[in-house]
Amino acid sequence: MPIRGLDQLKDIAHIATKRPCAVLQNTSIAVDGFWFLRKYLMPISITHVLVHGLGKFYVGILDIFKQFVADNKIDVIWVWNGFEFSKSQAPLVHDPLKIGMEEIRKGNFSLADKHLRKVIDLEVFVDEINYFLRKDTDRICCVRAPYSALGQCAYFLHNNVVDYVFGATDFLLYSSGEKIITEFNFLCKDREDRIEIFCRKDILKTLKLPFTKFQMYALFLGCEYCPTMPPYSVNFEIFEILEVLRIGNYSYSNIKAYMYTFYGTDPMKSGYKPNILIDNYLSSFISALAVLDYHPVISSEGKIELLRDTNVPRDLEDVLGTKKAAYFYEQLFLCNIKPDYKNHIEHKLTYVDKDGHFCYTNVEGISDIHQFLLLELSQQNFFTEDILIKLLFFLDHMDITVDNAHIEHFLQNNPSIISYYREITNLYACFVNKTKTAFPFSLKMVTTIGVISKNKVKDAVVVDYLTNVYKLFMMNESRDKNSIIVIKFLKKLLNS
Repeated sequence: MPIRGLDQLKDIAHIATKRPCAVLQNTSIAVDGFWFLRKYLMPISITHVLVHGLGKFYVGILDIFKQFVADNKIDVIWVWNGFEFSKSQAPLVHDPLKIGMEEIRKGNFSLADKHLRKVIDLEVFVDEINYFLRKDTDRICCVRAPYSALGQCAYFLHNNVVDYVFGATDFLLYSSGEKIITEFNFLCKDREDRIEIFCRKDILKTLKLPFTKFQMYALFLGCEYCPTMPPYSVNFEIFEILEVLRIGNYSYSNIKAYMYTFYGTDPMKSGYKPNILIDNYLSSFISALAVLDYHPVISSEGKIELLRDTNVPRDLEDVLGTKKAAYFYEQLFLCNIKPDYKNHIEHKLTYVDKDGHFCYTNVEGISDIHQFLLLELSQQNFFTEDILIKLLFFLDHMDITVDNAHIEHFLQNNPSIISYYREITNLYACFVNKTKTAFPFSLKMVTTIGVISKNKVKDAVVVDYLTNVYKLFMMNESRDKNSIIVIKFLKKLLNS
């Protein structure tokens, strides 16, 4: 979602420029993939999409885009969004599909279209579009950002990986977001000035604001990272919001006091009751600032890092969600796996075979018994010095009958096993479709860990298994802290 109201400002001030296609010749561009689809595909009648599917429409649009890229010799990094941020979402009260169909029966097609758009999940087209974009060209590569595509694009632009970025105007809120292409207009071949570029310096000059104050102003206007300031969410006034900030001297406490006063509460008086609407909004505003400053990205070296790595807030995980294993981010970046790893149980994954055909495969999730064991370990706080529990992400092959006696024996005799349940599921998801490296690890082997922890490996099968695991970790060049711990532990164990 672009910065709300910026189009109004564009109509009365010189903050966007039109340029000919020639300015993009022999350049490189990062494209926000989902924004591209929303901008150029979603204007299509949703009822047609529901009847005929999206493929009929995106093939034509992407063909034109690929030709546009080829004609101008542009190198493209197509970036998809990754994980969503941890933000509270209101429960879905109404079924948009049901309401949309009711409106169609009434003949209210425009209203039906509005509701039915909420039904379309663009995520299901990612694999097919990746294949289509890469086909017959070496100028387009597709990657997946750890979180926001624009955050990853900000890193690319700052480090001169690309010359331009295409996306929504939210990009201007990043410190390195100096300019953004908002319109290719490649469908109108009879026009020369087909490129629209927003330059932040022109906006700052027009509004007479430094970047930090513009960032605050834009968040209060409303964008992808923060909703519009509550007093103006319905009766939106772009310049009135600016005046409120100026009167409040861009002070967080002054803005909070203004909103409380607007809703008839004086926070300076004793005994005042907190306003949940205002407090939740200001919390989302602070979270948005943190996201823009400390956004996780994949670096040029293939490692997960933050846009800014100094004075990192301790509660950053409250905003971004629990940190995943480094290898998981790497596989996500390469589009080998999807962000919805929690839904891999009973889920069909798509892949392209050697002949270029789309195939589907069932992926089994972690079995119920293993989920129980992992959950028990995390709840009973078996967090000491042993890291071997991480190896459980390879397992889902039971070769013995499991009953309560096995579970009880396992829990009583292995008090030195550690890790986190969520991280294990992350690691498991990384390897869930890699049969060549997924070694069986039965419960019988798990119960042997008590012996392993004493450096007394007696089972040749276990030794062979751990040797293979050690080799697998050694092959992974970009290792996180936990991987290094596993490598050191296994090396010491196998050499003992």
